[in-house]
Amino acid sequence: MKRFISTKFFRTLRNASQTGIYMDADALQNEYDDFAVFVFSEGRNATDKAVYRDMLVYTRVELSSLTRVAGKKCGCFSQKSH
Repeated sequence: MKRFISTKFFRTLRNASQTGIYMDADALQNEYDDFAVFVFSEGRNATDKAVYRDMLVYTRVELSSLTRVAGKKCGCFSQKSH
């Protein structure tokens, strides 16, 4: 269940949200890209789509609890509005 929130991208977001120290936006974007590739790869290989969906829902809830990083709201990564 916690596979996606154990990634470097998520650890970086969590750390930045807790400390208030912003990360370089380009570096964060690179981590996001790696995270996205990982998530889609897991989805393609998932044998139980319901479990995969639950992992995504759990990840989104955890992501929404974060505040700000790289001068942007972390939510922009859950809604990808930039």
